[in-house]
Amino acid sequence: MNKLLLSALVFIAVLLCIDQASTLKCYVCNSHVTPLCQTDPSKNSSFIEECAPDETVCRKIHQWIIISEGGLGPDERVIRYCGYNQTGDKPDKPCTTVTNTDSNQLMCFCDTELCNAAPYSKHLNAFVLSSLVIAAVSFIKL
Repeated sequence: MNKLLLSALVFIAVLLCIDQASTLKCYVCNSHVTPLCQTDPSKNSSFIEECAPDETVCRKIHQWIIISEGGLGPDERVIRYCGYNQTGDKPDKPCTTVTNTDSNQLMCFCDTELCNAAPYSKHLNAFVLSSLVIAAVSFIKL
């Protein structure tokens, strides 16, 4: 009887460990709503959320909005959230840039607990410089 009870307890413990390991926690916030999201989300525990089981990465988008809604001037935002591992995501290149006429974005992903807290990426300086050049060209055309 002791072997059966011990086996059942081990089985339950293994199931509990699998359940805990299957979900990821990420910072989820938007600096347009809460400015602290942009600089240091770790100072606000309400930003920590448990991701859905199929959300296997944390994402961070750093946006430079050249022309915002209503034609207002430039704006900078950071958005952090749980996300899906997309086909184009490559562990050796965790950040990609997207440049549009009205905004530029640096989109990064990572797959460890609360990994999307970093305030800046190593690619940030080049991206900011290119954003400023695009913004200057856009304003000169006006």
